[in-house]
This record gives sequence, C-alpha cells and structure tokens, in this order.
Amino acid sequence: TNRYGALFRLRSRRNENSGIKNPHLSAEPLNAYRPLMPFRHVVMFKFNEGLGAEHVARVKEGLDALPLQIDAIRRYVHGPDVRVSAGNWDYVLVADFDNMDDWITYRDHPTHQLFIAEHIAGNLADKASVQYET
Repeated sequence: TNRYGALFRLRSRRNENSGIKNPHLSAEPLNAYRPLMPFRHVVMFKFNEGLGAEHVARVKEGLDALPLQIDAIRRYVHGPDVRVSAGNWDYVLVADFDNMDDWITYRDHPTHQLFIAEHIAGNLADKASVQYET
C-alpha cells in the first residue's frame, strides 16, 4: 500500500463503443505520490482572422456532441466570448473528469481527435490550455 492506504487504482467505466479497452477495475498500481483526484481541463482559442460566426457555430456544435460520445467526461461547459472586454480569447472550454486517466482517454479518443482535425487544426491563431487536479 501507499501513504493513502490504497494498493490499486479504481478506474471509472469507459464508453464500450469507443474501441478503448479499459475494465471497470484495474490492477494497475497506484502512483505512490499521487492519489486519484478530480481533474480539470481548460482550453482557450483565438481563431484565425476571417473565421466568422459560422465557424464558431460549427465548433460549438461539435463540442456539444463530444460528451454524448466520450463517457469519461463528467462536466463539459464551453462557449464563445461575449465581447464585453477587448483582448479576450474567442472561445473557452472547461471540462471535468474523475481523474487524469479519464482526461487522457478523452484527449486520445478518436472522436475528439477527429473534431480537432476538422474544426481546430489550421484554424487557430493561438491556443492556451491548462490541466490541474481539483
């Protein structure tokens, strides 16, 4: 056991249709220096000049669909900046997961990767992101 009294890591169930094989329970040893903790992912986008409201609407629609397809997501809020302050980013996403492993599942999920390829890659002037345990 480690200092948290845990010998093995419990994993949340994954979407069985995702093609990712992860059992509900794993015998993977827990990192002795890090307990499983809720995990948050925040990302902000600045879109390329010339991308208008139609592109933002497609991004919103695509992001709205991801929680229905990726079971690891616990909370998912996002939206465009309302333009009340100059210099803001164009769009923000805040996503919560049970733990870092679930975020990695989301990050690498084929549906998420397809969304990035179709709507994000090549369309950004800048991006900022951070992940942290809550």
